[in-house]
Amino acid sequence: MACNPENRSAFVMGFLTGFQLKGKFPINIGSENKMLIRVFFGPTFDIRLVTLAFGLNHPADYTGNIETDARLQTDAIRSYFWSEGRWIFANAGFGMDFPINERFFLGFDLRTWFPVYRLWTDHHLPNIDGRRFGAGLRITPR
Repeated sequence: MACNPENRSAFVMGFLTGFQLKGKFPINIGSENKMLIRVFFGPTFDIRLVTLAFGLNHPADYTGNIETDARLQTDAIRSYFWSEGRWIFANAGFGMDFPINERFFLGFDLRTWFPVYRLWTDHHLPNIDGRRFGAGLRITPR
């Protein structure tokens, strides 16, 4: 969650990685030109690096109390993210590629990541919590 510098204790950087199955469906739109529709699905893993926030070096940042100690809070955040499979997601999406000339396609992707861990934990949170959405443009050789 975004917060002001005076209210932070941890720096969290995430890296989504995974693999997916992809299906391609060509559609004729002219004599030689084919539009491609792509669909994909697969597992994704959110690898998160959790460290102390930068610039914390004042003795008041390390009190030994979880309410005010940045190191204890960072450890609690790290434990939360890596417990109960909160790093397991599923990825699904679709895209379309349009011919721009004989050698290249211009396309777009729309995708979403579903937090699979919500099947067994965090039931009290809203259904949308943890989902991620993405859009992209691409140029692809034929």
